[in-house]
Amino acid sequence: MGVAFCKEKLNMIKIILKETVHKFELLYGPILKDWDGDLSIFESVGQMIKEVIQR
Repeated sequence: MGVAFCKEKLNMIKIILKETVHKFELLYGPILKDWDGDLSIFESVGQMIKEVIQR
């Protein structure tokens, strides 16, 4: 599940959010099964979002 807070309702935001959630699930899904709460594993999320937005 993903949430985006925007001033306007734009279809592009839905597409970006859907792709970001999909990539997040692929990358972190296996890790989250036994996740110990260490947030440092998510350090690359910002870069992943930038890559999705820039394509």
